[in-house]
Amino acid sequence: MSEQLDQLRQHAAEFEGVVLLGCDAACETVHEATRHSDCRVIQGMEVEGIMNVVPTVSFPFNISLVVQSMTSVNLKSQKKSRKE
Repeated sequence: MSEQLDQLRQHAAEFEGVVLLGCDAACETVHEATRHSDCRVIQGMEVEGIMNVVPTVSFPFNISLVVQSMTSVNLKSQKKSRKE
């Protein structure tokens, strides 16, 4: 895993920002990997549940997610308890 993070760190350093389509844990991992660079990490989605999706990319740069199944997760009460 560290080799992949090293590759991400090197590649992200070439850009002003990266858009991350992933969960909160993935976002924290990318933030940690790029913390010493000027690259900004933009979380492209919020967690509302667990989904099984098929991502597609079409010209010119349209990203679509076809949802196969979804399980909802209630995170609002968890986020409130973290702040207290």
